Amino acid sequence: MRIVANTSQNIRLVELDALRGLAAIAVVLYHYTTRISEIYPNYSYSGFKFPYGNLGVQLFFLLSGFVIFLTIKNKLSPIDFLKKRAIRLYPSYIICVMITYLLISTFGLVGREVSISHALINFSLMEGFIPGIKYVDGAYWSLTVEITFYIFIALLLYMGFMKYIFETLCLWLAASFTLFLLLEKTDYKLLEILYQKTISNYSYLFIAGISFYFLSQKFSWRYLALLLSTLIFQYMSSDFTTFIVVMILYLILWGAINQKLKFLSNSLFVFLGNISYSLYLIHQNIGYIILLELNKLGISSHYIIVIPLITSILISYLITIYCEKPMMKYLKTKFLKEKQLSKAS
Repeated sequence: MRIVANTSQNIRLVELDALRGLAAIAVVLYHYTTRISEIYPNYSYSGFKFPYGNLGVQLFFLLSGFVIFLTIKNKLSPIDFLKKRAIRLYPSYIICVMITYLLISTFGLVGREVSISHALINFSLMEGFIPGIKYVDGAYWSLTVEITFYIFIALLLYMGFMKYIFETLCLWLAASFTLFLLLEKTDYKLLEILYQKTISNYSYLFIAGISFYFLSQKFSWRYLALLLSTLIFQYMSSDFTTFIVVMILYLILWGAINQKLKFLSNSLFVFLGNISYSLYLIHQNIGYIILLELNKLGISSHYIIVIPLITSILISYLITIYCEKPMMKYLKTKFLKEKQLSKAS
């Protein structure tokens, strides 16, 4: 996002970017302290655990619902909307796929290797939609969810349904909840596939983010009711601790939107926000390689995770500054209409 710190909306965007950075760090800590031991039982680590850090992805989805509606309020066409999303996603993603694939091919990572054909398909960002294709890095699964959401929004724009957005969101949540209830009663495989492919298991987060957007523009009882309905869905579809954590994420997002969390404008958090996308994409498998190699050398200190953490942050910074930003600038100039350049996020 382009930030100009002299308007309240742009100050808000800085704080939302900072939240994205903290969400990325939460996911990194989850992978380095908790997930690695689940995948590699022989890995030795006696430091702290961060088992709910994976819920940083839920915060990504909340933020996405909110920020996407900040974008489309400028009356984008469906094509321009998809172009902007592609320009945002592809530059860092392509670089991270290349780096991750080359490192895994060089150093090896049991259970995480992919063939060259699968790696090439990963460059399309469509791997999650093709049965049997492995992700170069498991963290990419959330991009499949995001892309599905973008396609949904583009279809709404194309069909002119934005004027019925509240009704559409209610129907989406109701359909998702119905699928959930049916899955509780049966293990019918087709229902499970439908539930996942329509991102019904995460729809409530995008709907909540969109509800936060409309509530930030003007208070509305119906959007408040919709927001509370998403929490009911969350409560019924997860364990109680996860529900509490997600409810806290709702409160944090509301605080950031209303500029109640001014500390998020701290330069460190803003820095993490700026590199958050690259950090999320690059950290997992590279971190596992470093941690497993250190373990082979007999190193299992409480502070061992600092090494891959700093390494991933450094690589993310370099990708953001020297690849993402110049590539995005070029692509915006080449593919976006002139009137959209100043509004691109």
